[in-house]
Formats: sequence, structure tokens, C-alpha cells
Amino acid sequence: MKRPIILAITLVLSGTVLFACGRKDPSSDTSSTTDVKAKTWEDFSAAVPTLEETIMAESVTYIKDITFSGLPSFTVFSNDVKDGHWDPKITNTKYGENISPDLSWDKVEDAKSYVLFMIDGDWLHMDVFTTDTSLEEGAIKRAGRGARYVGPYPPWGTHTYSVFVFALKDDMGKVGYSFDAGGNDINKMYAELDIDPNGNSGNVIAYGRLDGNYRHQD
Repeated sequence: MKRPIILAITLVLSGTVLFACGRKDPSSDTSSTTDVKAKTWEDFSAAVPTLEETIMAESVTYIKDITFSGLPSFTVFSNDVKDGHWDPKITNTKYGENISPDLSWDKVEDAKSYVLFMIDGDWLHMDVFTTDTSLEEGAIKRAGRGARYVGPYPPWGTHTYSVFVFALKDDMGKVGYSFDAGGNDINKMYAELDIDPNGNSGNVIAYGRLDGNYRHQD
């Protein structure tokens, strides 16, 4: 009578062992215990560089620090800038026609006039004084101060040619700069524009900026 009892106990123990061996360890099941956070569109878009960051990364002359960034700003647009690069036709190279780009910008309330500069780091390529809010392509010739243009001709690497448009509430005072030459400081030029002919500050009421790169080509 003892043998059947022993056999029954053995079968029960064997089944327990088999069950335990075939069972999945809960601690190894990460799918049920790990809370995986799904990536959102914001996560992906945050990793994509902005156009400004791309322009800056490519360039050796991008003007990053401007003292007037706290002013109200407005949009400057050109059909001659595509994906952050200037059309070669505006350049003063064998690939271009040395024609000034078309430009347009938002009208600023209470602005009496606008002053435009195109500058490559510290090299001035354009100075325009106007009461209009747009310029047709090829409109600016080398006709004298306030109506001059010479197209990009980078000596090496990729340069950023930035157009700054300053909206003035009064006439322009004395502003010093050198055309088609280096040594120009856009922050100093702004500071001088900000003083009207009577010596009062606050003459610049808003500004706009448009950046475009152009790479030296042999």
C-alpha cells in the first residue's frame, strides 16, 4: 500500500517542477513592466535644425550678435533667396549678373523712411535709402551713397549676405560706413542711425533681417 502513495507524491512533485520550468519569469517581461514613452511630433521636430541654424552652421561670416534684437521686427522677403541661399545671378562672379535682388518688407507704422544694408560679416555690399517698401530686381546701381550695390563675391568658403532694413521715424543723421569694403560694424551703424539729426535717440523704431548664403566657386 505504500508504493501507490509514494508514486502519487512523485507525480505531484514532477508536475509542479514542470509547471515552474515552463512558466515565464515576470521580471523578464519588460513589455508589461516598462512604460515606453512614445515620441511626439515635437520630439522629432526639435531635432531638425531650423533654417537659421543651417545658414549659421554653413557660414564663416554669419552675424550672430546684434545689439538691437529687442526692437520690434518685421519680415523681409526676396524671390532671390531659396532655402537660405542667394540666387547666383545677384553675384559679382562669372556665374552671376551683378544685379541687385528684389526685396520687399512690411510697412512700419510711423516710419518716415527705410535704410537698407547688405553686409557680409563686415563687408558692405549695398546701401539704400528709400521711402518705399519694395525694390525691383536690378533697381539699385552704383549711383552714389544711398543707391549702391555690388553683388557677393566670397573669396573662399560659404559667406552669409544679410540684408538689414531699418525703419526710421525721422530723417537720418550722420552714419559712417565704407561701401564695398571691410571694417563695417552693423551694431555701430544701427547706433548711429538711432540718433536723428537733432541728436535725439530712438530714431530706429523697428528692423527686419533676411539672410542668404553664397559659396565661393572656382
